[in-house]
Amino acid sequence: MNWGVVLYGPPASGKDAITAELGKSFVLVPRLKSGPGRTSGYHMVTDADLAKRRAVPGELLWETQRYSARYMLTRSDVLHAADSASPVVHVGQTAAAHAVTSGVPELGWIVVDLRCSRDTAASRIAARDTGDDAERLTIYDNTPALDAADLVIDTDTTPPKEAARQIEQAITLAPLVVPVPTFRTEHEILDLDTTARYADLLSHQRFGYVLLNGPMGRGETSSEKDRSANIAVWQRYVPSHRIIAACWTATDITAAQEAGAQPLVMLQASTSTELERQLAVRAPGVWMYANPRYSSALITPDMAFRYRIAGVKLSKVDAPDLQRMRSTNPHATIVHGSSRAMHASFAAGASLVTTPPLAATPEKVWANPDLEIVQAHVDTVQSWIDAAPNHDARVDAVAKRAHHAVQRHTQDSKPRHTESEVNQ
Repeated sequence: MNWGVVLYGPPASGKDAITAELGKSFVLVPRLKSGPGRTSGYHMVTDADLAKRRAVPGELLWETQRYSARYMLTRSDVLHAADSASPVVHVGQTAAAHAVTSGVPELGWIVVDLRCSRDTAASRIAARDTGDDAERLTIYDNTPALDAADLVIDTDTTPPKEAARQIEQAITLAPLVVPVPTFRTEHEILDLDTTARYADLLSHQRFGYVLLNGPMGRGETSSEKDRSANIAVWQRYVPSHRIIAACWTATDITAAQEAGAQPLVMLQASTSTELERQLAVRAPGVWMYANPRYSSALITPDMAFRYRIAGVKLSKVDAPDLQRMRSTNPHATIVHGSSRAMHASFAAGASLVTTPPLAATPEKVWANPDLEIVQAHVDTVQSWIDAAPNHDARVDAVAKRAHHAVQRHTQDSKPRHTESEVNQ
């Protein structure tokens, strides 16, 4: 999976300065522009050119009119940029950010919310000397913060070079999925306060995705109500588009979709015929998982192709299996359930890799991570997880280690939102 960056923010929030500091593996997607004003960073066209693009089905991602000019962002320009580098898109409307991430699902997206004070914006706008300071400040006043972003960067206090480093770090960690535990009290009641504290701790590590209610979280033993409540807590700490929700029932699928999470259907079929029946009636856009623990029949590359599955999670497979799934399904999201050799998994065609060891160490601080550094940590933690005698014992070991980390790191602090505070 290739990755792109959405830089969202009001005028003068630092989009151009940060883009200039990103490495050679990133490229700005120039917006089409018709009208007066700055030409740098835009592809200048006529109104007739915009009309032609607008007439192509699925081509238009976003269009707006500002500063006496018209601006357009197109799907083909984003994909063309992605051929050679990670595309960087500048937007200033919340709907535009969503239009990009949903309109180009072939790419994974890091959404960055840039902020600065009004005085800083006014100073930067004046320095540009474009003659439309009042209009730009009005737009600044009417640009809300994003409800959900992968990164929030205050450009008053964060220099462009550091902001670029944070974005590059987020790209490094983006393909990693943390399958998180489900916390319960000694009376087997869902412990949402501990869940909130754990989510708060883990969210600072900026991993790409969390997987909720799956086998590592013993989702099969939870009620539909508890699985839905678990998603609701995580939404306060992780953007919904970064949540993969394992779904054991049709009600789970509905709950995940309503929350804006990615449903991962836990298939349970005793025969290939039954598995194909389930694939045929799947909800649009869901990912599918036939875990050998719960399903005797597994998804083959041909099945994934025949039923046009958007995403598939694979466990107990090797590199040739991943390669066959990728070659047969070039546009599908492929999640590999093992983090024992991440470079090899990605080279074989995996889009994402699940990392159970990272679930056990939510307090781990990553200064300048690369995949080798993360792999070394994963290998160390995996070694003691493997010492447990069976799956249930391994799940317990991860949950217990994670719980201890929460207790150590939150004794004198509170998460951003505890369950008890939310219910008041």
